[in-house]
Amino acid sequence: MLRGMMHSRILAIVTESAPETMHLNSLQKRITKFGITVTISLGAMCAAMAANDENTKSNVSSLTAQGYSCLQSAQFARALDLFTKAIETDPGSARVYSLRAMSLLGLHRYSDAAKDCDKAISLDPKLPDGYLVRAQFYEWTQKYDEAIDDCNTVLRLKPDSAQAFGIRAGAYGVTNRLEKALSDINEAISLDPSIESCYEQRAQIYLHTKDYDKAIVDCDKVLALKPHDSQFHAVRAELFLCTKQYEKALDDCNQALAMDPKFAQFYLIRAEVYIAMQQRAKALEDCDKAYSLEPKLPGIAQVRAAAATNGNSTADWWRSILPF
Repeated sequence: MLRGMMHSRILAIVTESAPETMHLNSLQKRITKFGITVTISLGAMCAAMAANDENTKSNVSSLTAQGYSCLQSAQFARALDLFTKAIETDPGSARVYSLRAMSLLGLHRYSDAAKDCDKAISLDPKLPDGYLVRAQFYEWTQKYDEAIDDCNTVLRLKPDSAQAFGIRAGAYGVTNRLEKALSDINEAISLDPSIESCYEQRAQIYLHTKDYDKAIVDCDKVLALKPHDSQFHAVRAELFLCTKQYEKALDDCNQALAMDPKFAQFYLIRAEVYIAMQQRAKALEDCDKAYSLEPKLPGIAQVRAAAATNGNSTADWWRSILPF
């Protein structure tokens, strides 16, 4: 799930980069091709320079468009190769350095990504892209104050950057500034309701504040965008359990297990649902299945004890395995 969230975040950053758009995948996101502005020298060689520059522009646009496509499909190594070739063709493009930084983030090459962000910023300090990608780098490397600073810079340059609000919300949330986090994530959603990671983040905040009904609404939105996300079905199952909507909780557990039958946590969550529904035998069976898949899984002893005594499992073990 964390990897999926990372991919969503990278896609969202790509979507914010400007001009002429093209349709993408089933989420119907839009990404952009951008033109490289070339300065043409005057004088006797003007015509030849113009022709050469036009070829350069075409080559770079083609390489970056292909790179965009690779980023969209999480082919980070291929995207890296394409953006590197684009930089070799036009080493003065801040945007391409920013895009290559995204590829490097996808490959977990964080220090290299940071260098490309710094290069992009040095080439064009007024372009938000470098700061935006660097903010994401800082957030993923737990440098939250630095992430917030870069997001502040992005928002000065581009006040309607949904992604900057989203990244800053994540940094605020991790540092327990939940009121600011909620304000930022609401702003991000108002600017771009199509970014599922924003609903994921807001659901996290509502989980921490135990506002379960609102968390369920956001899980519904995530699953409307990503119906085959097994872990969010499991998250919503726990939320339904907390709000005593047991049939809905059981349905989500079954859907999660149909997608990923070897994920031990899902059996343990369903065992808790069966306990709440007074179905002890099924709860014990799911505990045994979870144990067979992952004997050291936290919470098995508590849930099994509750199933054996027909008691209630009050442990918050499941919070430790949620993708937040």
